[in-house]
Amino acid sequence: MSHRRGLIAVPLLFAVLPLNGLAQDSRIAGAASPFEAISIKESTGARIPVQWQGTRFLAGAIPLQTLLIVAYQVPFYQLSDLPEWVRTVRWEINAVASRAPAPAEEARFLRALLEERFRIVARVEVQERPIYALIIARADGRLGPGLRPTTVDCGEVLSGRATGGLPPNAGASCRLAVLADSYTRDGIPLGLVADRISTLLGRPVEDRTGLTGFFDVELRHRAINATAPVDTDQPDLITAVQEQLGLKIESTRGSVQVTVFDRIERPTAN
Repeated sequence: MSHRRGLIAVPLLFAVLPLNGLAQDSRIAGAASPFEAISIKESTGARIPVQWQGTRFLAGAIPLQTLLIVAYQVPFYQLSDLPEWVRTVRWEINAVASRAPAPAEEARFLRALLEERFRIVARVEVQERPIYALIIARADGRLGPGLRPTTVDCGEVLSGRATGGLPPNAGASCRLAVLADSYTRDGIPLGLVADRISTLLGRPVEDRTGLTGFFDVELRHRAINATAPVDTDQPDLITAVQEQLGLKIESTRGSVQVTVFDRIERPTAN
């Protein structure tokens, strides 16, 4: 119990992850619960970030929607048919698993816990929904000053540094700064820019630029849903993307994979 794993950060940036195996993968190795004890109750107390401490799972004053995002590994806009209390009621969870999950198993363990205690029945389907398309803004194809092609794959560089290896371009700066009103990243595919915009706008963004390779990105914009004072001198996100990156965000429709909740109930008393 002394082992403490790092806090689980609720992702600010999502790729659309395939969940085709949801029905088969929801339970851990069959129908048996991986938890020996689970305590769940409504909470108005102090917030405890979602975290694993060895075999123990803890969360305090967390809405169920946040837990579903972590458990099902999808952004909130890909969760469908949820009642209002899932977003507004906060919960305290203290559970002990039969063994400590590996990092790759943590989401599946949490999914099993939620399905057991909230009596969840969920399925994945593809729906036609409003989305955004990211396209090149200028007819001549010229990009903005904040989007510069590079040969450096910073994903490879950062991964190599983390494992102690020496990847190509190991000396590259590979800046990474994601704030409420700015996005600075080096050596990334354009799909990650689309993912960032998707997170901020709350709708899927499909990269239709046709651009390949890696880019250094610098984007500054007016913060969205900020709790601190907003710099009104900054452009809104859609304007900033066009002026600084040379890209345009267009509303359209497209196929979106969503997790549909056919049943979800408040848990019974412990």
